[in-house]
Amino acid sequence: MRGNYKIQIERLFYLLILSTLAGLFTVLSIQLETWRTVATAILLIYLLYFVIKVKSKRKISNCVRRYIFLYCIIIALETHLSIDRYGYSFAEIMFPLRGFLWVLMLFPLNTICKKQCSLDVLLNDVIKIGMISIVLRTFSWIIYTIFNFAIFPDLLFELTNGVAAWTRAGTLRLGASCLWPIIIIGSEYMYNKNGKRRYIYTILIVIIYLAIVTKSRTYLLQSIIYLVPFVYWLISKRISSKSRFLFLLFTVVVGIGLILLIAPFILSYLGLDSGIMGLEYRYWELKYYTSLIDNTNILTGIGILSGYNSLSRAILNGPYQTQMFLDDLGYIQSYVQFGLMTVALYGGLIICVISAAIKSLKTKSYNNLVVSSALLLYVVVGSLTHDIFDVNKAITVPIILSICSFLIDISGGRQINNILIHSSKN
Repeated sequence: MRGNYKIQIERLFYLLILSTLAGLFTVLSIQLETWRTVATAILLIYLLYFVIKVKSKRKISNCVRRYIFLYCIIIALETHLSIDRYGYSFAEIMFPLRGFLWVLMLFPLNTICKKQCSLDVLLNDVIKIGMISIVLRTFSWIIYTIFNFAIFPDLLFELTNGVAAWTRAGTLRLGASCLWPIIIIGSEYMYNKNGKRRYIYTILIVIIYLAIVTKSRTYLLQSIIYLVPFVYWLISKRISSKSRFLFLLFTVVVGIGLILLIAPFILSYLGLDSGIMGLEYRYWELKYYTSLIDNTNILTGIGILSGYNSLSRAILNGPYQTQMFLDDLGYIQSYVQFGLMTVALYGGLIICVISAAIKSLKTKSYNNLVVSSALLLYVVVGSLTHDIFDVNKAITVPIILSICSFLIDISGGRQINNILIHSSKN
């Protein structure tokens, strides 16, 4: 009973952090940036509680542990170089560091998953919080679109500082919850495990939201890509192994053909066909930011950039009247700030996910293989347009690592409930 109580306390902390970062509390008319600072403070309190009160801490898998060690060294080094380069005060450097600190949530998440001997609690919590966020966003978007009334202004305009400036086809666009990729991937895992149709409906709701409310071409395409391992696995269970390759090839060819055939009509209907200017603008941003890297800083980049420092902000905004956005450029965002160390940041994360996939394949844990394959697609494909270490997506990093740590250990045949840093009764 006492052990369950402690698990609930730990769970309460991370539920509070996830809810805050998903934007649920912006309905209180306080901007998301403020809530991100609050979430970081809660996380530090959570970690203090975890270190002092939680006696039976589960070990993290070796692969993930090595990556976290490398990650911390890179962030510490870049922080030191950035303070020297831009003269940051404590507050100025802490704002951009918030997202990088969230990776520390891995430690309590890893322990919770391994105490439960399951990913179910973690994934169901992410799905529930993410769906509440999407429902709130959809409701406020409908009210604003029909009645021109902002019922939750800090949720509606969280990406535009309180101004209805992000529109497409004459209607307001809302940002997607930072958890939406994990909602889709987690729903795949849970459906494969228990076959409940609500997880299929959850995936469909997320895709409809991305199409109608967010109106994002890239998010729509990415959501379909994340479903590939899931759909392939569902269908491959019903056909012989010899037919799977031919089926996959046929699906890819037909899929591409259908996309080329009907995409123009769908994009036109949704107002998503006016993207040429957007692509030109991205190229303009890409050309400017990559020009900041030269032989003197190619190894470590230009450092961590903060919008709260005048020198750093000038670099972020660009030299022209129209403001540029580094977070539009996916991997390039990390490359500009960390230089070639980006290879280690992304490479280490990809190795962790691949390790989980290989362990799952060797033990024929096909549901685990599906979720690890989808996570690999998320890290590799999703980061082409939106850097996974950016503050808007960084909370997914500890979730990915905790899933990988769990899958590597359980697929390796280890009794994860007994892998303790030091054993004692809860």
